[in-house]
Amino acid sequence: MRQLSIQFKVTLLLMISLVLTAVISTVVVVVLMQKEADERLDGIRAIMAREKVEALSDKVKIAHHVVNSFYEALQKEPEKEAPDVLKAYQEKAKMAVKQLRFGEDGYFWINDFAPKMVMHPIKPALDGSDLSRSKDPAGKFLFNEMVDVASKQGKGVVNYQWEKPGFNTPQAKISFVEAFKPWGWIIGTGVYADDIDALVEKEKQKLDEALLEMVVRNSLILLVVVIFFSLFSRYLSQKLIGRRMADLKRYVEDFGLYVTNKKNVIDFQLEDASMDEIGSTIRVIDKTFKDFEKLRLDDVRVVGEVLIICSKMSKGYMENKTSYVSSNFLTNRLSYEIDGMIAKVNEVMDATLVSLKNFQKGDFSQPISIQTHGELQELVEGVNALGSALSSMISENAEQSAKIHENAKHLADSVATIKNEPLSDLNRIVKKTTMSMQEMGSIQQHLADTLSTLTHNAKEANDILNMIGDIADQTNLLALNAAIEAARAGDHGRGFAVVADNIRELADKTSHSLTQIQATIGVIVGGIVDSSAKMSHNAKEMNSLTKDVEEIEEKTGDILNIMSKLG
Repeated sequence: MRQLSIQFKVTLLLMISLVLTAVISTVVVVVLMQKEADERLDGIRAIMAREKVEALSDKVKIAHHVVNSFYEALQKEPEKEAPDVLKAYQEKAKMAVKQLRFGEDGYFWINDFAPKMVMHPIKPALDGSDLSRSKDPAGKFLFNEMVDVASKQGKGVVNYQWEKPGFNTPQAKISFVEAFKPWGWIIGTGVYADDIDALVEKEKQKLDEALLEMVVRNSLILLVVVIFFSLFSRYLSQKLIGRRMADLKRYVEDFGLYVTNKKNVIDFQLEDASMDEIGSTIRVIDKTFKDFEKLRLDDVRVVGEVLIICSKMSKGYMENKTSYVSSNFLTNRLSYEIDGMIAKVNEVMDATLVSLKNFQKGDFSQPISIQTHGELQELVEGVNALGSALSSMISENAEQSAKIHENAKHLADSVATIKNEPLSDLNRIVKKTTMSMQEMGSIQQHLADTLSTLTHNAKEANDILNMIGDIADQTNLLALNAAIEAARAGDHGRGFAVVADNIRELADKTSHSLTQIQATIGVIVGGIVDSSAKMSHNAKEMNSLTKDVEEIEEKTGDILNIMSKLG
């Protein structure tokens, strides 16, 4: 079902609706016609029953007239009150009624109001028997009901079931009774109603055949109508839905190819002014396309500007900033981050270059005060530490130089004193000179150690720069990977591939600047190492001079001892 087209589903829905309508209509018609047929059969049954009752009423009137004729003859007899005369006339009346027949098996019987059977022409054994407990197979006390009808109405119809020759089960029978009150008799006769049932059944078969014929005829007509409307609905659905859905599908496919940058323009243009669901869908897609086109143009402007900025930065022009704004949040975020990165790198690089230039001039009073994070923060702290170390080294070097100058002057004065003062003061001066020389040696050694520490700090700053260089290399590698992934994305990632290339060039530029900084720091470190070597040499010379002065002190002591012995 999921693979079926909307056109086919609509046609199928219409066909199902038509078929259901036809089936429901046929069922309703059949039910109504069946109900009408049942009412007609009931009417036929009622008419036939009424005709039979009327016929029975006429026949009972004849039997009643026969009995009444004997009653009137009795009334003419002088001894009409005599029981024998009355009985004789009653017997004559019973015999006359007993001999009455109609149809093939029609007869009359007489019972009284007891009820007892007075005369039955077919079953004489019933004559004189009590009929009050006699009932048909359905449990109806038929003779009691005959008495009730005759007593209340004088005459009437009683329906019951009675055995019929040739049938295994009792058959429905219609009886008509009429009271003959002078003698207390009830004269009755009846006919079986199976002929009514047979006639009704025959009529029912005719109606069923007519109904079946009508159902078949109407079904064929409905089938033709369903086929016609199915073809017509298919034509309409093809015109109103199928063709429009095909155009919509093609338009959506072109839009998808355009969105994924597999096509530069949408070749197929769709215009639908209908206000139905398809027309609304087309208008929504068209609005989406226009919004996407505006967003795409904004992105193109921003990415183009970023490309220009990156191109300028790769040539050494670092003062750049994006100005276009896109409706795309991610594109604006990219532009903002690139501006922030350029500004922060420029700030750190400018401050680092200024500090290094000041270091070359001997100015260590202006440390970098930029607040940043990560490796850039380590670079700033390393440059500031380098400046502090250089400043401390130069201050200590100046202080030690002043002390060395003072000690040298003191040494010169001591030598002059040795020449001019008595020999007894020579030993004291030599000892003092020895102590001064030892102190100068310690100072020289401490200065050499300080220069060594400064050299170590400079090397650590160089290591930080190497780490930043590695980060620049990793940035270059990540930009290369981004360019590869953008190339895999096709035309959709073309603009970002160019941005990745320019970011890689920016990383190369940063690496080049770091190389310059490392060269400058290398020159400074070289000078520190050279000064350290010279200070170490001075310390060694001072130690050698101290040893010489100690020998002078020893010789002077020997001379003083000899002079003391001579004295």
